[in-house]
Amino acid sequence: MIVADKRDIEAGLSREQRLAASLQIEGAEVLPDGGYQSIPVSSPWSHEQLPFKNGPAWFNHFRVLFRATAETARIEISVQAANGESDPVGQDLLINYVQVQPYFEE
Repeated sequence: MIVADKRDIEAGLSREQRLAASLQIEGAEVLPDGGYQSIPVSSPWSHEQLPFKNGPAWFNHFRVLFRATAETARIEISVQAANGESDPVGQDLLINYVQVQPYFEE
């Protein structure tokens, strides 16, 4: 899942910051060693439609590795920090995409 700060993007800003979003999966066992929330930066020229062309585009990338425990699963996205690191008050977040892919254990 990719998440960005909506107010920053509308204001033409891109800041390196940990956003208060979390992703939980019902009907699955989350594997703690396979997930993360990172704050990568992308090149400014790859996002010509964004207003901050002369600077980097910061976003939060979430990965949750899970093993199904039921026939179906439910993904829940919340505006709250999973680990209490950031304060969600006042954050207005954009979610670019949620992607589910198979993972095969060795």
